Amino acid sequence: IIAVAAMLTKVHASFSVFTRLSTKLLCSETFVAGRSPADVIQNDARAFNPNTKYISVAVDDETKEVRASIFGFAASRAIYREGYGCTPIKGKLVEVPPLKTRPLSAPPLPSTAAGETPFNVDQLNAYIEDQIVNSGFGHRAMIVLLDGKVVAEQYAEGFSAETRFWSHSMAKSVNATIVAIAD
Repeated sequence: IIAVAAMLTKVHASFSVFTRLSTKLLCSETFVAGRSPADVIQNDARAFNPNTKYISVAVDDETKEVRASIFGFAASRAIYREGYGCTPIKGKLVEVPPLKTRPLSAPPLPSTAAGETPFNVDQLNAYIEDQIVNSGFGHRAMIVLLDGKVVAEQYAEGFSAETRFWSHSMAKSVNATIVAIAD
């Protein structure tokens, strides 16, 4: 009985990882990036982990909440709160003060003029398009900068420069680079 209980505890913990990740992903992509839940489930969640086909999800547009479970077990939820983004919730929802938000906007980066690069921009764009369309890694966008100017920029179908992207751990690398440059 103890061995069975230990095994069930490990299975529940494993299932909880899947459901929590799924609720966070689906919440962020639906309520922050503005994508359809069906597209996120089909093209992101299942591509990330094929076992997510066993996860049942419910998206509530009114409360901006996502719930998930596997066969009714390991239930989890995430909720979108303006200014805070999506937060996985375990237990009672902690109230937070409203944040003053402002629309995200930035001036466009300058582009390079033809002949200003030491390499073939057409070949670079062809490579980027191939990576986005054919690599199988689910790339959504690629941008190449040279001396602070855009050399190449491409987006997967359904995405654009206005799309908010879930950056995963990329934000840490960008912040570390900015700190290194400022130092």
